[in-house]
Amino acid sequence: MLHQYAIIAHPVQHTMTPCMYHRAFAAAGIEGQVDRIDVTNEKLESFLTTVKTTNPLGLQGLIVSLPLKQDAAALVDELDSTAKEIGAINTIKIQDGKLIGYNTDWIGVMQAMEEKMAMPGARLTTLKWKNVLVVGGRGVSCAAIYAFKKMGARVFVMNRTEERAQQLAKHFDIEYLPYDFTTAQTFDVIFNGTLLGMDCYTSSVPIHFWEVAGNGIAFDAVYRHETTRFLSEAERAGWDTIHGKEMLARQAIDQFQILTGHSVDVSVFYMAIGDAIEKYKSCKK
Repeated sequence: MLHQYAIIAHPVQHTMTPCMYHRAFAAAGIEGQVDRIDVTNEKLESFLTTVKTTNPLGLQGLIVSLPLKQDAAALVDELDSTAKEIGAINTIKIQDGKLIGYNTDWIGVMQAMEEKMAMPGARLTTLKWKNVLVVGGRGVSCAAIYAFKKMGARVFVMNRTEERAQQLAKHFDIEYLPYDFTTAQTFDVIFNGTLLGMDCYTSSVPIHFWEVAGNGIAFDAVYRHETTRFLSEAERAGWDTIHGKEMLARQAIDQFQILTGHSVDVSVFYMAIGDAIEKYKSCKK
C-alpha cells in the first residue's frame, strides 16, 4: 500500500518535510510519497474542498506549514481537543471523507525545552513561574504559547502587528507587549516564531541580545540554516540556545504516527534535516 501525502505551504520549496518523511518511510519499511503543493491562504478553502470531495491525488493526509496553520484550523471538519485550544494545526488526517486537524508543533517545543533544561549546566531547569516571551503571531507561535503555558510559565506575546498580539493574548489569557527591541533582560526564555532568519544573517532580529548578559534560553523556530542571526547574537551574549531543528524533528514523530500509524526514532528525522541543511548550503555556494 502506498502512503500518499502532501505538504501545503506558501512558498513551499524551502520545506524539509519531504526529505524527512522519505527517510522515515524507509526506516518504517513502508512505501510512501510526500509532494510539495504551493497553496496560498486565499486558495486554501477551495483546495481543501477539492481534497475532501474528489481527492484527485489520493491523499491520506496533509502536512500544513506557514502561513496556513491558523486558517486551516477553521476549515477542517474536526479538530482534536489540543488543536482546538491552540487554534492552529500542522497536520490533517483524511479519514472517512473527513478532514481531521491536529497540532504536534507544541510537542516539539515542549520536548526541545525539556531536553535543554535537563542538560548539565543548563541556565534553567524548570519553566515554573518563569517569564517567557513569544515573538510572532503565526501558527507556530500559538503552539509555543500553549506549550510554555502547559509547562507553568508566565507567557507574554509580542508581534509587529499589535492587533494580532492582542488577539493571541485574549485567546490564551496572557499579556501582550508592544513590538520593542529592548526587552531581553526581563525574560528567561525568548522564542522567535517569526520568519526573521529564513534568509540567515541578512534580516534584523526581534531582540538585541547584546544589550544584556546571558539570561536564559533563546529558542528559534527557524530551521533552514545551521544557525541564525537570532541564535548567534544570543549565544555571543551568553544565552543558551535551541535551534529550530530540535522542534522540527520532535514534532514530526507524533505527526508521522498520526498520519501513517507507524513510529520512528527521532534520529531518523535529525539525519534527514542535517542532510537537507548541507544540501541547501552547497546550493547557496
